[in-house]
Amino acid sequence: MIGKPHILYTKVLSDHRRSLLEQMVEVSEVIALDPVTLPIADMPEVEEWVIVTSPHALESAQEYIQRGWGKDARWAAVGFRAKDKLEELGIEAEIKADNARALVDRLPKVGSALYLCGKDRTSTIEDFMGSYEWDLEILETYWTQPTHPQVDFNQYDAVVFFSPRNVSSVLKHNDWPSHKPAIAIGPTTAQALRDHGIEPMIVPDSPDVLLLTQQYLEQIENGTTE
Repeated sequence: MIGKPHILYTKVLSDHRRSLLEQMVEVSEVIALDPVTLPIADMPEVEEWVIVTSPHALESAQEYIQRGWGKDARWAAVGFRAKDKLEELGIEAEIKADNARALVDRLPKVGSALYLCGKDRTSTIEDFMGSYEWDLEILETYWTQPTHPQVDFNQYDAVVFFSPRNVSSVLKHNDWPSHKPAIAIGPTTAQALRDHGIEPMIVPDSPDVLLLTQQYLEQIENGTTE
C-alpha cells in the first residue's frame, strides 16, 4: 500500500478526533444517521448529576441551560463534541470521557442523575445505574433517522461502522465488496454486520475510534487484513 490507508468513517467525527486520525490515515466521512431534535415542553428539576453522551442531546435543552438550568448540577459528558457544546453553553463537565464505558467507571456507585439522550442509545449508562444505587431519570431529546447514503466502498481501504442502525443505513442501497475490511465500534455493531453477511475485521475491546484505527494499521502492517 502506497501512502496512508484511506478509511471511511460512517459518521461525522469531532474536529479533535479527525485531526488525530489524519496523522495516521486519510479520513473520509459519510452521514448515515441524521439527528432530529425533540421539543421539550418543560425541563425536569435538576438532579445531582446531568449526563450527556452526544451534542445532539443538548440542542433542545440549550435554551433552558442558557437561562440557568443545570448551573448547580454536576455534569458528565461523553466525547469531545458533547464537552465542547457544554463549554459553549458555559458549563464545564466534571467528568469527561471518550465513551460511555469509561464514563461509568468514573461515576460514584450512589447518586441521582438526569440523562439527556437520544431514543436510539446503548444501554451502558442505564445498565450501570441499575446495578448500583442510582435514581435515574431519562429525558429523550432527539432521535436519528437513516439517510441511506450512496457509497462506493471501492474508494476506501476500510470502512468503520458505529451502531446497528448505522450499519443498516449505510448498507441499504450499497453492495458490500468481498474482502473489504469492515471495522465495528463494538459487539452489537459487529453482530449487525454479521447479520448482513459481513465478518468484521476488528472489534476493539473499548469503543474508541482511535484504538480501532490503530488496531487496523497494526493488522495491515502484519499482513492480516481479512
